[in-house]
Amino acid sequence: MTPTREIYGNIVGGEVVYLFMLASFGVLGWALYRHVQRWMRGQPENRFYDLGRRLKAMLIHGLGQGKTLREGAPGLLHFLMYSGFVVLFIGTLMVAVQEDMGIEFLHGNFYLFFSVTLDIFGLLCLIGVAGLACRRYVIRPTGLDSRLEDLIILGFFIVVLASGFLVEGARIGATELTQHPDWAIWSPVGAAIAAAFWGLGVTEAQFLGWHRFWWWFHMVITFGFLTYIGFSKLSHLIFSPVNIFFHKFRAKGELAPITDLDKALEGDEEAMERVKFGVSKLEDFTWKQLLDLDACTRCGRCQDNCPAWLSGKPLSPKFVILDLQKHMHATLNGSGNGSGNGNGHDGEEDEENGISMIGDIISEDVLWSCTTCRACEENCPVSIEHVDTIVDMRRNLVLEQGSMPETAEAALRSLEQRGHPWRGTQETRTSWTEGLDIPMIADNPDAEYLFWVGCTGALVDRNIRVTQALAKVLKAANVNFAILGEEEGCTGDPARRMGNEYLFQMLAQQNVETLNSYNVRKIVTHCPHCFNTLANEYPQFGGHFEVIHHSQLIAHLVETGRLSPSHEFTEKVTYHDACYLGRHNDVFAQPREVLQSIPGLEMYEMRWNQRKGLCCGAGGGHAWMEVNIGRRVNHIRTEHAQETGASVVATGCPFCMQMFEDGIRTKGVEEEMRVHDIAELMAQSLPDPGNGTTGREADNEDV
Repeated sequence: MTPTREIYGNIVGGEVVYLFMLASFGVLGWALYRHVQRWMRGQPENRFYDLGRRLKAMLIHGLGQGKTLREGAPGLLHFLMYSGFVVLFIGTLMVAVQEDMGIEFLHGNFYLFFSVTLDIFGLLCLIGVAGLACRRYVIRPTGLDSRLEDLIILGFFIVVLASGFLVEGARIGATELTQHPDWAIWSPVGAAIAAAFWGLGVTEAQFLGWHRFWWWFHMVITFGFLTYIGFSKLSHLIFSPVNIFFHKFRAKGELAPITDLDKALEGDEEAMERVKFGVSKLEDFTWKQLLDLDACTRCGRCQDNCPAWLSGKPLSPKFVILDLQKHMHATLNGSGNGSGNGNGHDGEEDEENGISMIGDIISEDVLWSCTTCRACEENCPVSIEHVDTIVDMRRNLVLEQGSMPETAEAALRSLEQRGHPWRGTQETRTSWTEGLDIPMIADNPDAEYLFWVGCTGALVDRNIRVTQALAKVLKAANVNFAILGEEEGCTGDPARRMGNEYLFQMLAQQNVETLNSYNVRKIVTHCPHCFNTLANEYPQFGGHFEVIHHSQLIAHLVETGRLSPSHEFTEKVTYHDACYLGRHNDVFAQPREVLQSIPGLEMYEMRWNQRKGLCCGAGGGHAWMEVNIGRRVNHIRTEHAQETGASVVATGCPFCMQMFEDGIRTKGVEEEMRVHDIAELMAQSLPDPGNGTTGREADNEDV
């Protein structure tokens, strides 16, 4: 006899299931449509390009759970639950296809394979649910906040899975356990349940009665579960893959510009009507940013990796999204104003009722705590774009409300008046070149590389030594380079990250005009912030250049034999990944390759490194801005470096260098630890072409 089973065997009135299905899917569809209506209240944005690439990302990270699986045991447990749910859902659809379309395929060996597959994945799903329940309610990690809906969801999963296995066990007990035992073993969980009850004396007639009861119970609870998806965080089953599909494909470190901002600020009426000076209410966000709010799964990975949260600041990327989500569900539904004590309908009514999104929903301290390091986005399994959302609200504070920390205001004022953010410096942009014979681009227009020095590299004493070391390295490799000198201006990165988009655009346009006037094609810089801005954001203003970080160029020069480090460096070194070099631009390997090329150097990684590396605390304008809440991020990162036992912290960023020097000084470990840029370490390891001494010996002779 061919292995198979009757779909509605032992069930009377099974057709009623289709009424349940229509009702369930109808309510679910209505609930999902309500979400879409909210998103459409946002500003337009084109996210429909690169469809093939988007589909690939959705398959890998949405359906394939790529980012989720990075998280070790929790990621694996979630994958077991998710994959079990998906396989069981597909199995149910296959049953429906056979029953309703008359396409018979659930028989013979395929039926046995079908049975064992669903049993295994159902069991794996149950294991995943149990493990996640244990993690949430027994282990209780700090990143998870447990709510009633979490208990309801886990309860639904357990009841649906358990009742499904009971249905199967009762069916096998009535039709296969003794009649076709060779079929029953292909449903191991159901067969075990049937055997257990058979051993307790349950008869075939009783199995049939229990089968009918559990079948109807399972149907009702399953369709209730499917309906609940639209009214709970389970909606992320649908929204998360959609959000991943529409994730930004511009460069990671690129912020979207405010188009025609200059015209609006100059009084152009049409531009003033259209241009938003940042975001002050929900409708100012784009539709994709509103979709972000609904895609959040409340997993807490963003919060667990946020330097602001870890250092005791009020910013939690998770609760920025969730607080805005709550605000959206209340205000754009017409059921409240998001603060729990009003009856507003939309953003404008909130303002009339004295409710402000910035201030009442999201505090200014929260917004100014962000270092824009992208740890939140890097670790978010559903590709939420936290940084854009936070910076958009900062823009409103600065451009429209004129509200910012005093230290931020002072840096921006210096940037506007003096062309750089470093108040009090007596250096000029060419002071560092004294005695080094550094050519200007005007005198060397055929230079292969323009060396972009940056404000910090030219104007801050400690970082000037890094600039000089890099110049020596480039000369040693016979690289044809030149600088802009006094024609170089700030890239505008501090202004853009602190919210003064107008000042950024003004500086960017001036620099692009200067660079294009010299027909510059290749730029090398040792500042990751300049690197990111020149490479990823200047194309917005007509500046298309090949930009590389000095670690990339030095690694290339070593690889091609143009640099041959020979002096042994016999100390332990740990490398700190700068956020704007690593997470923003995926440059992780080359700095390490440079360090590993130095003879004798021993590399030790900090426990948080590469994509998981902790921010130094200087990004997002914090190099000039004081947020005196909690601990200083750089002190925590200095402790990470101390844990390695290294005597040298190597970095490739002038701001990281400043943060570590402050941390080392505060910890009182100047005798045990110091900070060097990788260019300094390379310069020390190179032989001096004049007298055969090493770079380090030559440096000591100068002293």
